Amino acid sequence: MKQSISPLGHGLISLILLASVLCFPPPSTGGEMAKKITGEVKVQSQTDASRQPIAPPSAIFVQDFDLGYDTSRQDPGEKERLPGRILSRFSHRNDTEEKARKLVGIITSTLIKGFSEKGIPAGQLITGTPLPTEGWLVRGVFTEVDAGKRLVRAAIGFGAGAAKMEVYVTVSNLAEDPDAPFIIFGTEKEPNKIPGAIVTRNPYVAAAKFVMEKNASEKDAKKTASQIVETLLNYIKTLGKKDATGEPPPDAR
Repeated sequence: MKQSISPLGHGLISLILLASVLCFPPPSTGGEMAKKITGEVKVQSQTDASRQPIAPPSAIFVQDFDLGYDTSRQDPGEKERLPGRILSRFSHRNDTEEKARKLVGIITSTLIKGFSEKGIPAGQLITGTPLPTEGWLVRGVFTEVDAGKRLVRAAIGFGAGAAKMEVYVTVSNLAEDPDAPFIIFGTEKEPNKIPGAIVTRNPYVAAAKFVMEKNASEKDAKKTASQIVETLLNYIKTLGKKDATGEPPPDAR
């Protein structure tokens, strides 16, 4: 005799099947698992070649390189209220900041002059002012390695810490995203470790070492700036000559 299953039995079977699906889901593929781990965000480890320019810039704009001093919020009456012993240290700090400001200014003016002499219109952009909608933006940051072996922004005070500092240079396309450089000149292979450099997309990192003594002279600052100009001009010469990977040939690295 054929037995029929009561409605209650059907309900129990349905619950058992549902529980088995929840407790033993079908195995995920590698791609599905990766999506879960990264929160659906694509992890890209290769240079985004599509962001590399294909032609020289219509103009180059330079912002003062970052050396870690800021006197914009200094109280103008602070100096008058300090006792003599502290005033001496205050004045020394101001002298150091003034020297830093002067060297940064020399680098900016030398960069502008160098590009202009090679036929590329160049000018200075003051940080915080509206940006042009075309051309390249050149920024830089002075760095040093601290006691923890980390790359940090060079401290104010040319006698503090290491005797030398390295300069990292970023170049971005103003027509696309000024805060996403398409190339970084420096020795650090992981851009996110470079202090002060805004990196929102994966740039091409070109191995180029620009080093300055912390007590650099004006002549040293001009020499470093000239090296930066030469390196960027060499990169510009490679445009249209990239290999299948989208990277410039070795002579531009």
